[in-house]
Amino acid sequence: MATSPDSTFSLSLPEQQLEGLFTSSSAPVQAEGLVAGIPFYFRARHNSWSFAVASGAQADPVLVSCPTEGFLLTGTVPGGQSAASYLSLQDATEIIRSSATAFLNQRAT
Repeated sequence: MATSPDSTFSLSLPEQQLEGLFTSSSAPVQAEGLVAGIPFYFRARHNSWSFAVASGAQADPVLVSCPTEGFLLTGTVPGGQSAASYLSLQDATEIIRSSATAFLNQRAT
């Protein structure tokens, strides 16, 4: 069941400088927010997910389609053709958390 446009789910992980909102809970699962003050975008649909962080505070993470345009991680979700479209928010939060950690670790080097 998709959320209505005014329904959101909070995501706040201050220890990772991560905050955002789930803007859709299914088909696709989507979230957007900030990691270390830079915009991120998460999307899970069909059997895959992507986590993108913009190249800077004024850039749009939705436009990141390869690592040279910002930070980009992708993965697949086991369980069939539309498993990612109905990913639980708990599982989505874990992917976002681990992706944000990877971003912060890369940024620190």
